[in-house]
Amino acid sequence: MLLSASIFEEAIPIEALSWIVGDEKDECPAVGEPLQKLLQWGLVSKEQEYDKSVYSEHTIVKDFALKKTERRWTG
Repeated sequence: MLLSASIFEEAIPIEALSWIVGDEKDECPAVGEPLQKLLQWGLVSKEQEYDKSVYSEHTIVKDFALKKTERRWTG
């Protein structure tokens, strides 16, 4: 989830997190439990935006994930 979510520059709702980790078999898998663990570990933060909760990776986590993603695509 961290690698997939690192492409977002802004905080996103849980539905977007679910969609981004989905695949052909399950387009929107449940991400509540993994998300709670990431929140507990301090890798993701939760914010209120209007009436909705949104989530974002901390900058250092996002930078690390983006570097891992780049290596995956460039070999």
